[in-house]
Amino acid sequence: MNRPNPEERTPAELFRRMRPDRTSLIAACATGIAIVIGAAAGPSAIVAQRGGVHLVSRPIFGTSGGLNTRPSISDDGLLVAFASDAPNLVAGDTNGVEDVFLYERPGDSVRRISLLPAGSEVGAPSMMPSLSPDGRWLALRSDADLMSDGGGSGLFLLDLWTGDRYRIAADTAHRRGIGSEPTVSRDGRRVAFLSNIGADGTTVLEEVGAHVWDRSQDAIALVSPPGIDEAVVDVTISDDGGTVAFSTAAGGIVGSGASGAVQVYARSVDVDDGARWTIGPPELISVAFDGTYGVLDSFEPSLSADGSLIAFTSYASNLVPVDTNGVSDIFVRDRNTGVTTAVTTVDPPDDDHHPGDSAEPDMAPNGDRLAFASSMRNLVPDDRNLNWDIFVHDRTTGAMQRVNRAWDGKEADRDSRNPAL
Repeated sequence: MNRPNPEERTPAELFRRMRPDRTSLIAACATGIAIVIGAAAGPSAIVAQRGGVHLVSRPIFGTSGGLNTRPSISDDGLLVAFASDAPNLVAGDTNGVEDVFLYERPGDSVRRISLLPAGSEVGAPSMMPSLSPDGRWLALRSDADLMSDGGGSGLFLLDLWTGDRYRIAADTAHRRGIGSEPTVSRDGRRVAFLSNIGADGTTVLEEVGAHVWDRSQDAIALVSPPGIDEAVVDVTISDDGGTVAFSTAAGGIVGSGASGAVQVYARSVDVDDGARWTIGPPELISVAFDGTYGVLDSFEPSLSADGSLIAFTSYASNLVPVDTNGVSDIFVRDRNTGVTTAVTTVDPPDDDHHPGDSAEPDMAPNGDRLAFASSMRNLVPDDRNLNWDIFVHDRTTGAMQRVNRAWDGKEADRDSRNPAL
């Protein structure tokens, strides 16, 4: 990926994310990581690893094909939710649209989740799965009414243990906006998402904002400030449900003025039994080492379980004192200490292994490990494949491991993206 001109890069381009046209999905369950593998052309597959490599998107007939995306993995690595338009992962898939599936390592099986309560398939696509760390709760977006109650399409939360379903936000026709990009807390109580609904739950905003929904109160709060002049491009919530992070180029959120670039922010959230929300003040996460804004776009926040650590991607060169590589890097902000550290090599020693971009960080719940995708060639020795690879960084020891090697130990021959740790 070429480094974009900040004047040409838009929040919409960030929101679309970087993903290949045809993909496979690898879930390395032994290390608790899921990976998307890009194919140059033709059909693709999904595989998983737990002491070995296992096919997740295993076709029950014919050859694997279709677009397989958005892996979300449980803490124990035994469950992987993903979206796919492949028609041959389960029996009776005749709707011709994207569905959400769940791979279960016990039994090495795949089942389709985006069905009506009675078990019949829907006629509209479902996508954007987010699996809770304990594997019980699944949030997703569907263009179908997954509740079959006339409430319409939108965002849904499914209890995979009991079969209960909840509508988080219905689409515009039902006056609660168009929702997308849900992320769910560990206990399934809260879901953060993007939508164009207002703070009152009915007004349609001009710009997409970051929201949080509480299951116990069936209450929604606008987390990004109202009346912002730029859309929020991504959002996530901590496992404990107490912190929401989001990215936007809107100005005036912290201090005065605008930086002209997308910045990462975090806010604490809570709600009482009367459905009254308490939203803490916004905190700038992509803050420069001198206390100012990052000079270029920062986005893709990923939080530790308690929200004290936030990893993110940034093109900014002023987040740490020395950053000379001219590409996007992965950073971690410690909200307790106020210190930002670089995970990728921001100051390469030579031009022989000139770095490429890095993106898509995903942090382990305790913050000790961090997975990300990178086209850098200087993070580990003997990286010669010229592809995007998946790395896991141990923040305690400083060790860096490339995890997307082939079954025989060779380098991957295609891009690997979108790790889920």
